[in-house]
Amino acid sequence: MSRAIGLAGTFFAGVRVAGELTYIPAHIKNGKKINSRCLIPVYRNSNKGTNQKTGEKGRTDAFKLVAWGKLADTCCRSLPQGKAIDGFCEPQSFKGQLFNADGSVRVDNAGVAIETTKVSFTILNIVFGEESTKRINDEIQNGRRPQYWNVPNHPDYQLWTQMLQAKQQLVWDGRDAKFGYARVVVPNGPGITLDFSTPATAAVAAPAATLPGMVAHAANTLAPAVNPNIVAPIAPVAPIAPVVAAPAPGVIATGQALF
Repeated sequence: MSRAIGLAGTFFAGVRVAGELTYIPAHIKNGKKINSRCLIPVYRNSNKGTNQKTGEKGRTDAFKLVAWGKLADTCCRSLPQGKAIDGFCEPQSFKGQLFNADGSVRVDNAGVAIETTKVSFTILNIVFGEESTKRINDEIQNGRRPQYWNVPNHPDYQLWTQMLQAKQQLVWDGRDAKFGYARVVVPNGPGITLDFSTPATAAVAAPAATLPGMVAHAANTLAPAVNPNIVAPIAPVAPIAPVVAAPAPGVIATGQALF
């Protein structure tokens, strides 16, 4: 009696974004549409168990998660280094090249690129968790996050909500080397053209000029935002009722599933 071949999913709980994301925009290759994707390096530290190789207690594991399509764009806008992730993923193997420390492709004695079997994990469902304390402090210090961003009845809370809304409107413009928290790798080669037919790569207007300087720069993860407390033209913010605002569309609150 034959058996169907199946592959179980993998659940990641509390892994952290290990570094910069990589965004590969949607494109057409030899007439076939390829959706945009985001490569997310993550790590997991554990104080339990034993490293089977060294016999030492505790271990650190690194993995590569992959998000496709609209989810890829959402991850680019929402996953700074250090942010926690819970996710259900599907493991997938593929042939990939090996690289030297300087980034060059490793080759054999005949000059042929060496390939090996690699494994990545395609995200099926994801929950965005808490941010790292270091990231929060760095953003406050560099003017990219208001100091009282998490105090519901403070004007900074309203300002932070506006900043999150601005970030979630960000799309890749087809030219920039950065998209949110990701570096952009543009596919090239014979028969490859970029695909701008989906909203993920459509142009979008910049935040309104009447918004505080910090909000206007919220989508830019490179240039420091302007501190609204020292910008003269900003009108006073009206008092906020002590009711916690709902997350902006597309923004993932702690413990809230994306789908």
